[in-house]
Amino acid sequence: MIVPVAVLILIISSIYKRLTRKPKTIKGKHVVITGGSSGIGKAVAEIAVKQGAHVTMVARNIIKMKRVENYLKEIALSRSQKINSICLDVRDYTSVEKFILQIDNDLPIDMLVNCAGMSICGKIEDMPIVDTKQMIDVNFYGTYNPIKAILPRMKQRKEGYILITASQASFLGIFGFASYSASKYALRGLAEALDMEVRVHNINVTIAFPPDTDTPGYANENLTKLEETKLICESAGLFKAEDVAKKMLDDALAEKFMSSIGFESYLLTTLCSGMTRFSSICDLLFQSCLLGLFKIICALYLASFNRIIKKVAKKNKTENRKNN
Repeated sequence: MIVPVAVLILIISSIYKRLTRKPKTIKGKHVVITGGSSGIGKAVAEIAVKQGAHVTMVARNIIKMKRVENYLKEIALSRSQKINSICLDVRDYTSVEKFILQIDNDLPIDMLVNCAGMSICGKIEDMPIVDTKQMIDVNFYGTYNPIKAILPRMKQRKEGYILITASQASFLGIFGFASYSASKYALRGLAEALDMEVRVHNINVTIAFPPDTDTPGYANENLTKLEETKLICESAGLFKAEDVAKKMLDDALAEKFMSSIGFESYLLTTLCSGMTRFSSICDLLFQSCLLGLFKIICALYLASFNRIIKKVAKKNKTENRKNN
């Protein structure tokens, strides 16, 4: 009798805290976004500006970045908002440290949003080593470097938000995405360890697991995507960058560790939550109750993926026979 009552009290307490919690805002805060010239990064920048934040974008394509910078200045709520852009290769730690500290000196960084990333599809035996290395450099080191550079400053100030953009491929290896999945799995380990290190310094870490998102990067990725990979990925649908960006920012400000959007993303974050920090007692109980059901659903998904792979392999084998 004591246990159910205790659980009920915890649930009520958790719900009360959620309802009475004052929503946090980025108005007047300085948000730095890597990969801010397009895709999810650009969408984050636009939302941040519309909410009254100061925004600095970091990217390699200076032409696209300046175009976005001019647009953001047009939609800014106030002329006092500072909107800037820096041309920088996030793979180079020496340059990243120099410019991140320079940006922070001009205006302390309150939130670092890591959106720099890339994807190349291909089977392991067909993937050039240079492409695998490029994905690891951009997806992992392109996130690790800015975090490492700004972390001492955030610790000194005893506040800050770090948002990491991962992928659903951080939870399962998909046909044709061995190298990409490996680079995104690494971000999970980074985020979990980082969160444990910085919570005591009042720094919040959020890692987002967006599904396929309608961005220029996604369109470019599809040009070389294998048939099996296309068919598997289509099952989750395609989301708008604006919707993904808003959910990521909302979850970061709510101090959630994992950010998901859509059913598949929620399913995977719940099933693979492991020993990650939970946002509330309610979330912990929901995850505990849903694990068994979600495991069965994932098994059905996996069976469907394997059928797709076998079907395409059979079709390719038939076509090869005809050609020979």
